[in-house]
Amino acid sequence: MEVVLETFDYGRAACCLISFLYEITSHRFGIFFKKWSE
Repeated sequence: MEVVLETFDYGRAACCLISFLYEITSHRFGIFFKKWSE
């Protein structure tokens, strides 16, 4: 049971990290595309 709980915590942490990185990269690419499209 403890192992499953730890795995769940790691999975949730990974999801948070991936979504956080996605937000940063999408924001940067948005700025990049705005500058490039002008």
